[in-house]
This record gives sequence, C-alpha cells and structure tokens, in this order.
Amino acid sequence: MLPPIQDGLLAATPGLTFAVAVDRNGYLPVHNKAYSQPQRPADVAWNTANCRNRRIFDDPVGLAAGRSTRAYLVQSYARDMGNGLKVRMREIDVPIRVGGGHWGGFRTAYKL
Repeated sequence: MLPPIQDGLLAATPGLTFAVAVDRNGYLPVHNKAYSQPQRPADVAWNTANCRNRRIFDDPVGLAAGRSTRAYLVQSYARDMGNGLKVRMREIDVPIRVGGGHWGGFRTAYKL
C-alpha cells in the first residue's frame, strides 16, 4: 500500500529526496524504490546508502518524525549514507493518524 503513495509523491515533487512513513518507534517498513535495493553481503557502505527499508530509525530525528503530533515538524540534520558520507538534509514531517489514533509520521526530505 505504501510504495505507490510514497513513490508517487517523490516523482511528483521536484527536488524531493525521499518520502516515507515511519511508526512511532521510527520503524520504516518500506522506503522509496531507490533506497530499497537488495543487500550486498559484507558491503556495509552500499547497504547503508541503498537498503534503507525495514529499518528502525531511532535517532533523535527519526523518533521526532514518528512521535510528533504537531501539524508539521521541520528538521535539519546530516543523513548517514555509509562509508563516512553525510548528506545535509531538511525534512518536513507530518503526523499519520489511523482510526483516530496517532500511528507515526510521514517524512519528506530535501538535500541542502
């Protein structure tokens, strides 16, 4: 259910780097297609940059994105892409509600 929504938004928004849903614990069930590549055994740098689905992003930014109930949350941070590479990002997050309850957040980000 999520890939068509996430990848559709990504394709329709120039400059957007990613668009994903996370739960309140930072769990990201499925990332955008570009970041959902098959893992390469023993290649931590490749996997960190390209295999980002089914991960828990429990760093302060990931948890804030999943737990915020404000109308929107803007965050700036250095995204770890493996092998020492950090990419500066600006993220805009909004809460996801399911059945009237807060489920998590929808994260959208741009490279700075």
